[in-house]
Amino acid sequence: MQILDHPHDMGLDDINLLEEGCTLITADDIVTDNPDCSVPAVGMSFDSAEVVITFYIEYGIKMGFGTSIKSSKKGKDNEIRYFMLVCSREGKYISHLPSELKTIPTQTNECPTRISVTKKDSKWYIMNVIY
Repeated sequence: MQILDHPHDMGLDDINLLEEGCTLITADDIVTDNPDCSVPAVGMSFDSAEVVITFYIEYGIKMGFGTSIKSSKKGKDNEIRYFMLVCSREGKYISHLPSELKTIPTQTNECPTRISVTKKDSKWYIMNVIY
């Protein structure tokens, strides 16, 4: 597991935007030939939440995992301000049945992959990346 930022979540004012030419990603940029823009990184910015989700789903497909939204928070205006996208196999499943009775193995495997995304000034920024 590789953590690309500080152990704590960064504040919006602490963001240091990337300079590889892919800081702002739009819906048209999701399919790209630039490998630096196809991997999530702290500081990448997006036009909308839908573009972030599509970007991370595409990344997950390339890396061989599914994605899901683990949590989200709304602001006072009832608009989403924060959400976390995780590997669909994250978490640890504890069965109450003995292993002899199971016919289908569990699908969770403690996959640590995730990103945290926050909205600031109508743009969405990746604040935390864990591979």
